[in-house]
Amino acid sequence: GRDYLVPFPGFPGVLSTPQDLTNGAGLFQHQLASLEAMHRAENSHNFNDNLLEGGSQFNQAEFGSLRGGILGDAPGLGKTITMLSLIASTTGVRPIDPPEFWDQAGIDEGWKLLRSNTASRYDILEVLKPIRRWVMGNLVKRSPEYKAYFKLEVFVSPPYEDDQLQSIEEFERHVKRTLRSFVPQSELELFRKYVVGLRASLDKRNRKFICSGTRKQLRIAHERSLVPTSATLIVVPDALLEHWFQQIDQHVNLGAFADENESPTNNSGTPRGVVYLDGIG
Repeated sequence: GRDYLVPFPGFPGVLSTPQDLTNGAGLFQHQLASLEAMHRAENSHNFNDNLLEGGSQFNQAEFGSLRGGILGDAPGLGKTITMLSLIASTTGVRPIDPPEFWDQAGIDEGWKLLRSNTASRYDILEVLKPIRRWVMGNLVKRSPEYKAYFKLEVFVSPPYEDDQLQSIEEFERHVKRTLRSFVPQSELELFRKYVVGLRASLDKRNRKFICSGTRKQLRIAHERSLVPTSATLIVVPDALLEHWFQQIDQHVNLGAFADENESPTNNSGTPRGVVYLDGIG
């Protein structure tokens, strides 16, 4: 009955639509128990809070420690809204970066050679490619931001002065500091991925590892080139696509998932970059 319903612990992305607020929507005890169990699984031994008591702070599990699971409640017990609650409660939380296995001394040596080599300009511009593409497609030519980007390209192109960009970390910080006021975070994340690739290429040991690698070694190297994301991919059978759409439409506040550096709406006035529905097959 009504006394069995537990108010949802305050995550703004779900069960906060006008219809939900009017109906006093919340999660039942079994849904909260499932939600807590999934948080425990995702955060392993680092889980240190109890969602049933209204908590929402937790530490993330180490990379590679999660191997999935099954939410096996019977039909009609609200598995969809439980999963949407899990997504909402982890909004903005990204997986921990996989540990880097290359040698910092090797990277420093490679960067030292890059700094003095004019031909390395290609490698630097390759790292900036996603940002250049965004600048060319979104900024007005001769605008201050447009000029600032191409001034940056000139500054970071080798060879460098003695005290200029003495490490790859300094290079990355300088680019982000210069661009963060007008380039979206999503593009800076792509830039970070390209920096990871450049860092790996500077380590001779890593190049040998990839060239002589087994499938497992190649996968390890590939994982370390990925950019962790807080996005969630939902894959459902075609027969359930409409059901998921209705549940998202009725119970999810899409504005809570919008990129803070992006315009919150598109031309139609709806939240952008949040939910994409696609049929495959």
